[in-house]
Parts: sequence; structure tokens; C-alpha cells
Amino acid sequence: MPTPVKLSPLAKQVYYILTGGDTAYCNFHFGTQLVSQAKFLDVAWYISVGAIQVTEMPSGTGTAAEYYPCTAHPDKKATLQVKASLNQADHIAASNVIHEATHAMQDIQRLILAQEDAEAAAFVAQAVYFHYHRFLEAPQTGDSASDAIMKVAFDIASANVGGFTVDPADEERLRKVIIAHPHYQSNIDPVFKYRFPGVAIPP
Repeated sequence: MPTPVKLSPLAKQVYYILTGGDTAYCNFHFGTQLVSQAKFLDVAWYISVGAIQVTEMPSGTGTAAEYYPCTAHPDKKATLQVKASLNQADHIAASNVIHEATHAMQDIQRLILAQEDAEAAAFVAQAVYFHYHRFLEAPQTGDSASDAIMKVAFDIASANVGGFTVDPADEERLRKVIIAHPHYQSNIDPVFKYRFPGVAIPP
């Protein structure tokens, strides 16, 4: 078994978000994907042994977190970047960690997914987090395209409690609004996939 590494204060924040109650209600199927608290605990374990590194996001970046598979990071290592100001009490920022940790979960399983399906699961996980924290409606960020995605994801999570399977009609509704987002739109084509390479476990 790999030896646990000493975590930075930033990595500890991420670890606490993934192992605490924040993921308690996160147990659903989207298509063939299972997103669950147990799988978030897997991501936390990979962080604890240094298989996924947590680094500070460069200043000037808009989002609060970003996940990079080993093939997409200069270090050639699975990396979760988060803002230095990350605080568990900031639900918007913490929800971004949940979103990006869902991509880490997909990477650990070496999934090959349509971009909109990979993102849909991450947005629903984020929406479940907001429900856990008793948000009455989807939070607004000021980015209308992103807010439109979260509204649909929030509606899906609103209709379900505990373990659930996203209805095929809701899957299509969420895919449609994701594809309409300019950030994802440029990457959508009939053959474009997220091909997660997997996360190597240290000896």
C-alpha cells in the first residue's frame, strides 16, 4: 500500500470537502456513470497518497477549481488546481471542488465519455451539493450560460432525494444546455470524447 503524504493546507481543505458530509447525498446514475460518496472518498484517498496532486491555481483564473488528467498537465501528473482562497464555508467555491473531483473520479475509472456526459455528471453532483446545503434555488454567478446549466442540474436534483437515476429526458435536457455553452460548444463534434487516461498509484 502507498504511504500517505503530508498534505498542504490547500490539499487538506479539498480532502475535508470530499470526506465530510458535503458528499453525503451524492449518489446517482447519469447514463452509465455512477457518482457516489464512496467514489468521492476514492478521490480523497488518491489525494492522500499523492496520486492526485493539489496545487494552487494561478492568479487571474476565473473558476475556483480545475482538474487536469496526467496527459493535460505539464508535470504529467493528475492535478487538481484550486484557488489559494478556498474555504469550506464558501459554498460556491466548494461546489467547484465537487464538480472537478467528479472529473477526477471519471479519470480514476479511465472512462471514455462524450464531453457533455462528463460535464453533466459533474454539474448534477454540484447541484446535489447545493441541495445538501439547503439552497432554495440554483445560485447565480452572472455567467448566463453557466447559470442556465446549473438551473437545469438543480431542477434535476430537486426532483430526487438520496440515490436516484437521472431520467433519460432530463439527461437530454441537460446535454442540450451544456452544448449551448460557448466553452463546451467549440469542443462538441460527433467524435469528440473525454478520454481519461487513469491515475497512477505510487508504489
